[in-house]
Amino acid sequence: MLGHSHALSGAAAGLAVGTLILHEHAGPLALLTALTSAYALAPDLDSCGSTAARSLGFATRIIARGVRAVSGGHRHGTHSLLGTAAFTAMAWAACHWRHDWPGRVLLALVLIAGLTAASDALRLGHTGNLLGLGTAAVMAVGGFGLALVPVAAAGGCAVHIAGDMLTRTGCPLLWPATLRDFWLLPRRARFSTGHATEKWLVTPLLLAVLGWLAWRAAGGMT
Repeated sequence: MLGHSHALSGAAAGLAVGTLILHEHAGPLALLTALTSAYALAPDLDSCGSTAARSLGFATRIIARGVRAVSGGHRHGTHSLLGTAAFTAMAWAACHWRHDWPGRVLLALVLIAGLTAASDALRLGHTGNLLGLGTAAVMAVGGFGLALVPVAAAGGCAVHIAGDMLTRTGCPLLWPATLRDFWLLPRRARFSTGHATEKWLVTPLLLAVLGWLAWRAAGGMT
């Protein structure tokens, strides 16, 4: 799927988990929603032209080249169960080692890259990028909401892979054991990335789900 579809699905997943499972209050709920949207773009770091790879310009493009080389190319290692586990482990490690300034800077850069990528994918403009920068700084320096980062990483990567498993290409869930692709839909129901089905069915459906979840969350806080 396209970057904005992944970001929307990540936001919906984060809002669903925060509302229906974790029963978070407004602040942590908004944070989990944003972080899961950000991490829903992470598996596409295996493509140098993706939203995630463009988030911090030259720096993230270099990282994307390394990820692509290690993972075997687009929709290989990062789109597998092992890839999801790796992103989640790295998210946990970045939070765990934030006790000194180098660790805080590294965590801030990781969060900035993800949050600005989500902002770009959702076309939130400079306001979204500034909110992402501020959120990353507060989290890295003050430690606010760090327990949510690995949760967002696991959920975001999982929903990204699930989304790509709706398309005709599928995902190699069991990489590197096998490159066999897996799907969630029968052959005739699968769609091509960026075509009419995604634009006129998937995107409106995701927006409707987000709206319903936001309404549910607002009702639970009144």
